[in-house]
Amino acid sequence: MKKLLSIMLIAALLLAACAFADSALDATELARQIAPAGLTYLYTEKDHGNYDVYFINDATLEEYKITVNIKTGEIVRLTSDREGSHGGSTITVTDDQAFAKVTADYPDAVLTGVARILEDGLYELRVYFTTAFFYGIYEINSETGEVNERELEYGQAQPGWTETFESDKNEALQDWSTWSESADQKPAAESDSKKNGSSKNDSASSSSFISVSQAKSAVTSRYSGAKITEIEFDREDGKYVYEGEAIYNGREYDFEVDAVTGKLLEWKRD
Repeated sequence: MKKLLSIMLIAALLLAACAFADSALDATELARQIAPAGLTYLYTEKDHGNYDVYFINDATLEEYKITVNIKTGEIVRLTSDREGSHGGSTITVTDDQAFAKVTADYPDAVLTGVARILEDGLYELRVYFTTAFFYGIYEINSETGEVNERELEYGQAQPGWTETFESDKNEALQDWSTWSESADQKPAAESDSKKNGSSKNDSASSSSFISVSQAKSAVTSRYSGAKITEIEFDREDGKYVYEGEAIYNGREYDFEVDAVTGKLLEWKRD
């Protein structure tokens, strides 16, 4: 009797293992169908109610993860991250060039908007877009145009979907320069300039902003020996500026630099 129970237990375990293997195999094959051509398959792992299927682009070292729902067998999302990726020191890639990176992969993509991201003193362009089957973002190096990261959520985009990608509000520079007619449309920089009166700074394009180092130089050239402790890109009253903090002669100062002209607009004791 004990021997029979042991055999039944082993058989049950084998059946469970086979079922798992078949499901993982199905998820892997489904992921292969939507993975970009030329990727190398790495492995598949179970994560709660999903299977995560991993691939890599050997040439660029961009690692892809495609998530498949175990119960429904449907694709949930696709994400990728290029090893060693970073932003650029200036913004030379235009919005159209950034969006072209998306349409090269998905010709039917519809542009929702482009935001400029400043992190650790480097820039990326975040391109928001939708298609008939998914929606998401590409994060692109502002100088080279290389795709650093991508995140696609499968299903229909809902109003306000862009906010789900703003995990760090301080990262997003509020410069949404290009928009399609969509439910969650926000006013473009050009529209703001019409309302508030146009100026060189108001209508600035992404390629016309000075770099972080140039903004720092605007301060240190005026106040020799000043040490910049914090700097970030921002938009205030329709103007794009670099604002931050500095130490000068042992005292703390707040400063503001015009992001287009490089003029030091403000210097005051903190």
